[in-house]
Amino acid sequence: YAFNFPQEKHELLPEWIRPITSEDFPEGSVVLVDEAYLSFYAKDHQSEANRYMDVFSGLAGQKDILILFVTQTTRKLSLATVSGIQVLLLKRPDLMMVKLDRSELRSILKQALEAFRLLPPEARQRAVYLVSLDYEGLLPEANTPPQFWTSELSRAWQGVKLTRETPS
Repeated sequence: YAFNFPQEKHELLPEWIRPITSEDFPEGSVVLVDEAYLSFYAKDHQSEANRYMDVFSGLAGQKDILILFVTQTTRKLSLATVSGIQVLLLKRPDLMMVKLDRSELRSILKQALEAFRLLPPEARQRAVYLVSLDYEGLLPEANTPPQFWTSELSRAWQGVKLTRETPS
């Protein structure tokens, strides 16, 4: 499932990935939350969506649901959402992200940036920095898109009119 994927871009998704607009994620599913801060914004930590996700994240494992949060910066996600993650995958962080992101994550972001800097510039796009229970470090060839991926999917929000209400 793809949660919070722009409605006018649903045709970009392969048939087997279904858009979903409700946080009532089906049991046994994998849910990609695109631009997660739009729904679970840190500055609105008492919103109904953030309170629900705080409770739900404790039960996701029991419901056999894997949730993938996609965001440009963790600072924009509620702390409850960030603290519930079990695996963190980072593309090359920007210097300002390292300096200004959540204090709890700055040391990880700094290590990730240092690891990316050791790679030749042309190899950085294909790398991912992984933080998990079993491993923390750079995976040099892990960021390869699936066969269905297109440049339009990478920029799904391009051309979408934003309103004061959270888009869905």
